Amino acid sequence: MSFACREPVERSKDGGAKQSSLTMLKVEIFNKTRRKIQDERFHKLLHRTAGILERKKIIRKTGVLSLELTFISEGEIRALNKEYRGKNKPTDVISLSYFEDGMEEGFVGEIFICVPYAQTQAKELKSSLRDELEFLFTHGVLHIFGYDHQNTDEEAKMMNLALEILRRK
Repeated sequence: MSFACREPVERSKDGGAKQSSLTMLKVEIFNKTRRKIQDERFHKLLHRTAGILERKKIIRKTGVLSLELTFISEGEIRALNKEYRGKNKPTDVISLSYFEDGMEEGFVGEIFICVPYAQTQAKELKSSLRDELEFLFTHGVLHIFGYDHQNTDEEAKMMNLALEILRRK
């Protein structure tokens, strides 16, 4: 399933349209698991993320950027984790970024979320699977656009931004 979102056109004081936010982010979603997952939530998160990343001048206000989100099994995420990170164990989310600073159009990345791993984490955090999947998607999108958590300052910045997008702050 594919979704696209365009930030809404702002209105000027006289009610006319102002050309301000024109970035379109598209996400194509693949579910390789048996678990039913509501795609609409990821569309809404991507819409909010586009607006916030535009305000932070991470992405520009023109063009079409697309990414893929794939829900996979523990075996599949283990293989990806071994291939890309050299770790032979499952993990919750892997993001592959093709985004370049100043990029206005194109395919910016892939996000892989391990649904069974997310389910376990949700239980440990006393959260819902839906909330955990939304957090992991947001986390993955932020990685695609250059955010990381290699040290505590980066981690705090990324977490605060994720919570802002998820409106959990």
